[in-house]
Amino acid sequence: MEKISEASPIKAGVEEGKDILCFVHNVSPVKQSQKTAYFTAQLQTSNDLVRAVSFSPKRRSELCKYENAKSPVKVSKFKMSARKGYGNDVIINNYTSVTPASSESITFKYQPMVTSAVATISSLQNLSLEQLVSVHAKVLELSSVKVLHTAHGPLKKQEGVLVDETSSINIILWESEVEKLEEGQTYILSNLRLKESHGEKYVNTPKTGEFKFEAGEELKDLAEADSLPLEIISTISADIVGIASITKSLSCMGCKGKVVAEDDFLGVCSTCKMKQKIFMLSSKLVCKHSCTKQRRFLQEYSYSCIQCTIPEANKPDKLASKSSTC
Repeated sequence: MEKISEASPIKAGVEEGKDILCFVHNVSPVKQSQKTAYFTAQLQTSNDLVRAVSFSPKRRSELCKYENAKSPVKVSKFKMSARKGYGNDVIINNYTSVTPASSESITFKYQPMVTSAVATISSLQNLSLEQLVSVHAKVLELSSVKVLHTAHGPLKKQEGVLVDETSSINIILWESEVEKLEEGQTYILSNLRLKESHGEKYVNTPKTGEFKFEAGEELKDLAEADSLPLEIISTISADIVGIASITKSLSCMGCKGKVVAEDDFLGVCSTCKMKQKIFMLSSKLVCKHSCTKQRRFLQEYSYSCIQCTIPEANKPDKLASKSSTC
């Protein structure tokens, strides 16, 4: 079966006031633009693929139902809005009618879409919570499996850090999903639930639905990891054998990303783009180093807000690695 690709501008066959017979594709997560929540979808008509936008998030589940069923629909009472250089969008509002279309009225077949639904980690900061997302990332760190004793019985839990070329984020694996990923490997991870704890977003394997992963192409120029596992051992005594870099930056008061100073008064976050007063921000120290403990080499880490100190009594007279507290 022939596949179709990205949506193109609306042709003359789609007009406001006339019904659209179509199949629904690529219903996006709910996104946030300033104070406005919205989502997008693509409508496959008899001779085109057109873009739909809805500023009514409650309509999303309805469109997802038709997308998953791959069943034709009739869209009525919609509006159209021009996008400069792209033609017109179909606007689905609270008054728009989306109903099943009879098979007799459809003269064309459903066609699978080629889509790039994988999000960058930095773009997750702009999505609403509880959305299912997919990312292409490297597993930078993984904790050991812990067993939590809850009112519903014991639960297995494993935490880690994902990083791509734009940012990093924590991941939590639950129950049957623990120990499936390998530290240092790159994957395409699908059906992760976007969550938040103490103002930090992270991804979680879902309670319902299938968590999927497959080997992904190795990523180049990985971002500096700003995320820490949600539960870590705070103090490790080890021998530092090498320091790759130590950097200090301003921490965004919103998403905790890196803030770049525009002048002596204002800075802008490189992740969420929020402008903020520099003197109100805290500093973030990132130390990237390698160390050994009991002659066992520990993988190189990049931690935010970490302190590395050498006890006065252990400072070497010459260049040599001594015990350090991290």
